[in-house]
Amino acid sequence: MGVLIASTSFIENKKDLLDKFMLEYDRSTSMVKRNPTNIQNIAENIGLMSSELAKLSIPKYNSISINSEKMKSNIIDILSIINFFSPDLIGGRLPLDDFYYLK
Repeated sequence: MGVLIASTSFIENKKDLLDKFMLEYDRSTSMVKRNPTNIQNIAENIGLMSSELAKLSIPKYNSISINSEKMKSNIIDILSIINFFSPDLIGGRLPLDDFYYLK
């Protein structure tokens, strides 16, 4: 699981950039699933990994992009577990609604 974290000032001052990044991230996760052969070639061409290794890796690629109430619910579930065992790790309480950036 990966999470994108941004400061309030970044979100307020660079909202257009953040929205563009999120749109491109959505597109890139979809592209890997729709066109794995092209991604294999890109991975090799930029020196990330060999085409053969990419061919083995891409079927196991399980990245998705969620920016909705479902994301918020998933994060709350995780933070609730952390809060139960060690509240200090998350500031002693669950975050308020303004913690989440939903489009």
